[in-house]
Amino acid sequence: MKASKLQTILKAWNDKSFSVLEERLGITRTASYPESGASTYAMPERAPCHCGHATGLDRFPEELKHPQSNESLAVGAILDRATDVAGEDLDLDVVIVVGINYTQFDAKAKHVVIPPDWRDTVMWRSLGLALQELDSKCFKGDIACRYPVDLTQLPIVTPKPFHLVAVNYFPWITRSEWGAIGLNSIAESLALRCWGYSNPAAHIAELISKLTVKSPGDRALVGNVPFVVFHGAQNAVPYLALETMRALSPTHYTNYIFTDNLSRSWKPTNAVVCHPLIPLI
Repeated sequence: MKASKLQTILKAWNDKSFSVLEERLGITRTASYPESGASTYAMPERAPCHCGHATGLDRFPEELKHPQSNESLAVGAILDRATDVAGEDLDLDVVIVVGINYTQFDAKAKHVVIPPDWRDTVMWRSLGLALQELDSKCFKGDIACRYPVDLTQLPIVTPKPFHLVAVNYFPWITRSEWGAIGLNSIAESLALRCWGYSNPAAHIAELISKLTVKSPGDRALVGNVPFVVFHGAQNAVPYLALETMRALSPTHYTNYIFTDNLSRSWKPTNAVVCHPLIPLI
């Protein structure tokens, strides 16, 4: 898929996502950053949509506000700019990487800042390691044939063999890393329900459905999207991923992969492809 077409799809989905949040939470957008897939909001004080105690839940909604300006930042789907080449509209496969939330606030800045490297998702090396491991165990050379370059060795300025789209089940940036907030499973579920999309799995499935093919064939079996990667092992991602897959199957076709969090510096130790595998070439 050409980068320009992909950006058009992502922008439309992002705009709808922000509109859904605005209507659901009764909030008003204060600024938009279309190229970064982000919007800022003045999050009002809201009556809680729950009562009682669950570990870590008392840190919401303060976790959603910048520590100095109290602004809140929502993020949609981001196209990693590693495939940006001046003057070229690259026509590449697309890998969709789905996590829980994208990054954290910079507490040093007085207001929410959209950094120039916002779309550098730093997932390339970890994803490359996971794909190589799966190639040797599951695909048996298909990845090496389709993508002959060692993804872990590519310089940042070299165009990658596929576009990477990052998207998350929880749209809000939090002050702390998701794991550091210390949510138990009850609190995590309520945080997603109270401050996120009404149906996170269905919302992510809608984006995937706009990119994947709808009927089996030969080489076109996986269409533009050879992989959808769900990354996160100590949060709700695996459970939401199953619901996302149920929403898509059997009408949309791609390879579903589960891995550890790809935004970390360490090598993922969990990498699983859901059978049956769909041929890549």
